[in-house]
Amino acid sequence: MGEIINAVSDFVKDYGGLGWVIAAAALAFTVFQFLYKRRTGGVKLDVTFSNGVLTYPNGELSDPMIFLKIANTGGKKVVLSSVSLNIKSKPASSVINGYGHLQQMPYVLEPGYDYQVWYELLPIAKNLKKNGQSGKIAIHGEYSTQANGRFKAKKPYRIDVDGWTK
Repeated sequence: MGEIINAVSDFVKDYGGLGWVIAAAALAFTVFQFLYKRRTGGVKLDVTFSNGVLTYPNGELSDPMIFLKIANTGGKKVVLSSVSLNIKSKPASSVINGYGHLQQMPYVLEPGYDYQVWYELLPIAKNLKKNGQSGKIAIHGEYSTQANGRFKAKKPYRIDVDGWTK
């Protein structure tokens, strides 16, 4: 460390004010590289909701669906261990389990890839109604990983229970 300080000191003596500018620019660049590697090299997962339908090979369309997607935008692979879709006001509720499509867990999610689960809207709405829910219910989606914890969708999905069960 002392050798580096001496080298910078000699450089500044030789080049004066320009030496300070170059040394400061080199330091700023080094700090930027460190922060960039730290940010892009870590785990970064984005969870989002959308809705729509599936198109089957014969051209038919599925019933309306909720899609819960997780995208690995970081630099490390993660192992997904579970996915859940729950009523926002009752996080421990299980009235939504069993209606989705998912690949077998654990699932390895490589950097730059995503994974998506879909749920049919009508069976969820009917089950919510059967369990005493009505109106627009906020649902949150969450993926759990083996080593990094839980990752939730930033915005809940709102399902109109009464509208779907008419």
